[in-house]
Order: sequence, then structure tokens, then C-alpha cells
Amino acid sequence: MSKNVTKDFDNTCQKREGASLAVVLMCLANLMLNTYVFSLIPIIYMQWGAVTTIFSILAFTMGLFVTGPFNSWFVETFPRKTICLKSIFLLLLPSLLLLYIVDSIWVILFLGIQGICFATVQNALCNTLINDLQVSRNRTRGDNLLNKFGHLGLPFGWLLGFYLPMLSKQFSTIPLFSFAVSASPVIIAFLSVIFIRVPLKAPIHAKVFSSDRFLRLSAWPLFLLTVIAAAIEGVYIGCSLSWNPEMIAANALYLGGGFLISLLLQKVVFADADTRAEFVSGVVFLLGALLLFLHPLDIVHSASFLLFGIGIGLLSARLLIYFLKLSGHCQRGTSQNTHFLGWRLGFAIGIVAGISINNNRIIYISLFLLAILFVIYLILIHPWFEKNKDRDLKFNGY
Repeated sequence: MSKNVTKDFDNTCQKREGASLAVVLMCLANLMLNTYVFSLIPIIYMQWGAVTTIFSILAFTMGLFVTGPFNSWFVETFPRKTICLKSIFLLLLPSLLLLYIVDSIWVILFLGIQGICFATVQNALCNTLINDLQVSRNRTRGDNLLNKFGHLGLPFGWLLGFYLPMLSKQFSTIPLFSFAVSASPVIIAFLSVIFIRVPLKAPIHAKVFSSDRFLRLSAWPLFLLTVIAAAIEGVYIGCSLSWNPEMIAANALYLGGGFLISLLLQKVVFADADTRAEFVSGVVFLLGALLLFLHPLDIVHSASFLLFGIGIGLLSARLLIYFLKLSGHCQRGTSQNTHFLGWRLGFAIGIVAGISINNNRIIYISLFLLAILFVIYLILIHPWFEKNKDRDLKFNGY
């Protein structure tokens, strides 16, 4: 009997180690994929200008919604890992073609295709595999970590996007150099997914067209709040596109540091706090960041980016937790994708507005949006959430 107990214990340890490794690999893959996607914004802005950047962002965002009704059919009918790998591979092809494109129309078209591929990857990786490879009690922690690493892709992508054109000028005799550097995050993501061990799953008959794993329509108030929060982030980032590349690179590091600090605050400060504390704290950090952004000194701008990273990190994580708490049985993937689409839609709206206006007026608009966000949350969203939440999942700092 002792041998059986020992064997069961060893099997349990191996499963936990395998699940932990899978989460690490998926976090790395999500970080690299988001790094690549966010790096395209400054690259297109510097090479094709503001107008092409705006239409490219809109095309990419529209592409995210195209395959949504087929999400459930994809992951239930075909191997999940295969879908993820093929979508990552297809994400690379437009990047290779961008090396030889002069007409901005093709840039916009290829960004739309990449939006479709990226949405498919997110569905397979962040809405399906991350949940299938973990026990139920660890899924909330894994989902939040994956979300955090996705946000870290913004500062990493900003660094890659602004330094890549400068490196390309130095290596102009090597035409594929730009592609090799810009595509390296996607290649790393591809290799990370390859090493994830995914058990075989029998195909399940699913409707070809449905809202499952696409949008949770009943959570529209939370979706609206997510769009507003992400729009503030987009405005903030869009305003900085025209700055000096060295200044942007430095501020990107502060932004990434803010994201990491927000993860630490969740674990240390907000683990047992009231559900409103984390959201309200995020709003306060964003308020401080926007006020400091109006100051002309560069060092103050750096502090602003640090505070902004903390605030956005707290808001995004808490909104995701709200979506997950509202999810019933087998609805977690749908809730995750609704949060993802809401954040991407809001980010696109915000960054387009930031690029188009590009002066201090847009910061005042952001302050107004932040006030609306705070009022809607306290008066409508929090009472609505307390009334409609499906189950009370304690959030233990991840």
C-alpha cells in the first residue's frame, strides 16, 4: 500500500511540474506575441506615417473580431496546439512581405490578416490551453499571469519597434535583417508552444457559428468599462509616438517596471482587500500619471509612465477577475475572450485618438474618461457585479 501511495505522490508531483512548465512556456509565448504585435505600431508610424498607422490599427482590430464566431468550432474540432502553431506561423508571412511593400494599402491589408491570425492564437493559447492544462483552483492565477505577460509586451514591443529601424540602417546591406529581428519574438513564441505537452482530446461536435469563446453578451456593462479603461491607455501611448526614440525607450522601461510593481502589489497588498480597493487604487495611480504627463520635464514624464504602468496593471487585472467571477460552468474561455476584445478595441480607439489629436487636449479628455470610468464603476458596475456574480472566487494575489 505504501508503494501505491508513493507512486500516486510521484505522479501528482510530475503533473504539477508539467503544469507549471506549461504555464511558464505559455506566458513566454504570450509575451513574445504581444511584443511583436506592439512593435508594429512604431515601425509603421516611422516608415509610413500617421495616417497609415491609424488605418493599420483599425484593420488589425477589425481582424480580431472576424474569426470570433468560429472560435468554439476551431478548438473543439481541431487539435488546439496545432491551431496555435499554424496561426503563429501565418502571423510571420505578412511581416516578410512588408519588407518589399511600398504602397500603404498593402500594409493595411496585411495588418488586417495579422489581426485574424493573432485572434486565433489568443483563442487557442489564452482561452483554451491555459485552462485545459491546469487544475481548477490554479486557473485564475494562471489566467492573470498570462494577462500580465501580455501587457508586458507593450514596453518590450515599443523598444523593439523604435530601435529596429535604426539597426536596419546600419545593416542595410542585409535585406532580411529587419525581418529576422522583428520576427524573432514570433519564432520564440512558436518554439515555446512546441515544447508544451498537450494531451490528446477527442473532437467534439460544436456549432460552426456561435458566441461561445467569442463574446459574453450578458457582460456588456463590464465590456464597456474595459473599453473605456483601455482607451485611456491607448491615448497615453498614442501621444508619445511622436517623441524622440531614446526618450520613448527609456519611458517604456518605466512602463514595464510599473506593470511588474502592480503584480507585486496584487500579491502583497490586495490579496485580502475589498474588491473595490484594487480598482480604486488603479484609478488613483492613473490620475497621478495623467497629471504628471502634463509637466514639461522629462524626469517627470518618466515618473508618469511608472505610475501609469501600475495603474493600468491593477485595472486590467481586476477587470479580468470580474469577468472570470461572472463566468459559469464552461464559460471561462468566453469571458477571457470578451475581456481581450474589449481591451483591444478600447486600446485601438484610444491610440487612434492620441495620434490624431497629439497635444495636451487629449490628456484632458483622458482625465474626463477616467472620471466617467470611476463614476460608472462605483454607481453601476460594482453593484451590478455583486448582484450577478456566479461564484465567489477568492483572489490570492496572482
